[in-house]
Amino acid sequence: MAKQYLIDSLASNFEIDADATGVLEDVEMTPKRLLKGQSLFRTGDVVTNLFCVAEGWMTAAAELEDGERQLLNFHVPIDLAGLEFLSESKATSTMTAFENSLIYLIPVSQFLSGLQRSPRASLSLLNVLGRRYITMQDRICVFAHGDAKAKIAYLLLGLRSKQLRNKFKNPNVLRLPLTQPDIADALGLSPVTVSREFTKLTKAGFVEYNRNEITIKDVSALEACVTPIITQDKHADEFG
Repeated sequence: MAKQYLIDSLASNFEIDADATGVLEDVEMTPKRLLKGQSLFRTGDVVTNLFCVAEGWMTAAAELEDGERQLLNFHVPIDLAGLEFLSESKATSTMTAFENSLIYLIPVSQFLSGLQRSPRASLSLLNVLGRRYITMQDRICVFAHGDAKAKIAYLLLGLRSKQLRNKFKNPNVLRLPLTQPDIADALGLSPVTVSREFTKLTKAGFVEYNRNEITIKDVSALEACVTPIITQDKHADEFG
């Protein structure tokens, strides 16, 4: 069961056929449950595992000098996260469960050995990471030049695309264990601005917002908020 999560994750996230490439040969997975608010690792920790999300919601955050924080990435089932530890073992962010979560730990050394055995798997991984680099450029453009509406639209489209990629039953329904202050911390906005923009998006019929659940009603309208700013109309790996 645990190995199947990783097989599905590699297929969805990185287009790697684990069975055909043998990349998971001799890879052992360890289950770990985290309570809401519990951290898997903190900034500065030495990390020796990747992790695959089986249940719940994990969030990476940078701790800023003024005591504030910047939410960086959100990880949902069946995401594979922690690829940065393939090259750098010291954590530059804190990974926290935003709700009770079940993850599977994958030793970095074993995963690297699998990639070394499989050029096909390594190439697939590089291809996806290359596309994510391009998407990160788009994210920088939105954050540097977009208004509050564009930033919120980009966040929602990114989470929708993540759910599409991970084959959620209804990817337009975003079940968010995030408060408006959390969303503000992710987008560099104030909670008041987030609340005001969600009200506008709801009145315009773009979304339906009910506490921890957001239903995207008009994908094209959200895309229209973003595409004049970015170079590509792609959000598949954003916040992922």
